[in-house]
Amino acid sequence: MYQKIGHLNDFKNNQIVTYFYDDREILTVKIQDEIFAVDNICSHAEEQLCEGAVIENEIECPRHGARFNLKTGEATEGPALLPIDTFNIKMSDNGDILIES
Repeated sequence: MYQKIGHLNDFKNNQIVTYFYDDREILTVKIQDEIFAVDNICSHAEEQLCEGAVIENEIECPRHGARFNLKTGEATEGPALLPIDTFNIKMSDNGDILIES
């Protein structure tokens, strides 16, 4: 089952938007025409990733510079070793952005 979180036109390239979803804070970001959704908490220092920077297809933690792949959640640069959770996103025919619940 999917829940609407917005419309494609609501998202600007490289702009981070957070949502509370199922008692979790989810970070979303649009890169070109693809929307990514990941956990907003760094697996290393429990810092909010929404305060960090989007660098290509990664999010960088503002505290220690750990980086995570936005598609897979994989830690790509230390000090983080563990991945962050990712969430399935799809777009409806009319441009609604939906997150899997």
